[in-house]
Amino acid sequence: MKKRIDSKPARSLSKGTKIAKLETERTQDEASRKRSILTSVLFFGVLGCFLAGTLLFGNTDLSYSERRKLAPFPKLEAKAILSGQWQEEFEDFATDHVGFREQLLKIKSLSSRYVFGNLDDDGIISHDKHLIQVEREIHEDSLDYAAGIFADIVQKDLAGTSCKVYLSIIPDKSYFLKKDEYLNMDYEAFFEQAKEKMEFGNWIDLRNTLQLDDYYYTDPHWRQEKILDAATRLADSMGVRLLDAYTVKTALNDFIGQTGGRTMLPSGSDTLRCLWNEEMKDWTVRRYDTGKPEVSAIYDLDKAQGMDPYQIFLGGSSGMIEIDNPHADPNRQLIVFSDSYGSSMVPLLAGGYSKTTLIDLRNLPHWRLKSLIDFKDQDVLFLYSTSVLNASQSMK
Repeated sequence: MKKRIDSKPARSLSKGTKIAKLETERTQDEASRKRSILTSVLFFGVLGCFLAGTLLFGNTDLSYSERRKLAPFPKLEAKAILSGQWQEEFEDFATDHVGFREQLLKIKSLSSRYVFGNLDDDGIISHDKHLIQVEREIHEDSLDYAAGIFADIVQKDLAGTSCKVYLSIIPDKSYFLKKDEYLNMDYEAFFEQAKEKMEFGNWIDLRNTLQLDDYYYTDPHWRQEKILDAATRLADSMGVRLLDAYTVKTALNDFIGQTGGRTMLPSGSDTLRCLWNEEMKDWTVRRYDTGKPEVSAIYDLDKAQGMDPYQIFLGGSSGMIEIDNPHADPNRQLIVFSDSYGSSMVPLLAGGYSKTTLIDLRNLPHWRLKSLIDFKDQDVLFLYSTSVLNASQSMK
């Protein structure tokens, strides 16, 4: 006879299991709900922080680290809105004025190097304590453009005069890297191409007068106190003498240059210095920022506390700057076409000339030169950096 099996305990166990399962699900739902609430609180908290940061700190027109003006709020115009232009400009404005923008840029820089393992940060590398914007390739069209403007000046403004023409190229910092070390461009080919395209003057080679440590760690420019060899090479080639001795003056300790403001990669510390000779106090400096001459100074030390401290040299770039030196030979005058590197070189060269004129073709169109300068028998020097010649579209 078969024994009867009581199924009640089994049914009771099944019911208990279901209850436990329901309790577990209820607990999980509660935990999920709390996580969702916490996630939302964190999300809106971070969003609120950025909004507060934007309202408190985003209302600025300048970026000191990037040395540029930030995008303004676009004007509300129906035509711009319908064409989509307003939306694009608003996107630029929103990106430029987001809260804690400077801190975010620094985080991006650090993560690029130390999280993702990139050797460069938007083309900037750290090499021997120098921050270097690496030039990757030769832009031959840019060399052609610059050569065309220089040739136009020689043919239209200097033709029929007794002016002597000289050309020299300032190597940027990535010139001093080993070839292809950071995928940098072939500088020997660059210099050869430049000489082939600009065959209208006497070339002065500065490369063996310079080394990497003659440039700032955190800025692309050369240090004025380190370029006396280069200045002497230029002066000797043009047949003049520099001043006999200089005193080194400090304009700013803990100088952070253009490149240093764009990245958090490791670098050396800089001091901004200038060279002084007592004869300079008798010089007269005139800037033509507004078209009319304004008296200025060889070194505008107030600029050391501004957005770009390198502007202490002649007050920064201008369309035209003139320097009168009453102690030099009255028959010797110099006209220099240059970029921002020339601002620190020209005060040294001016010691050998009674009048020195610095022209920046990025600010003064070359077709206006004849109305401003009486070309006769001056020395004329084209002195440009490789970085500007390789991106010369800003010249006019």
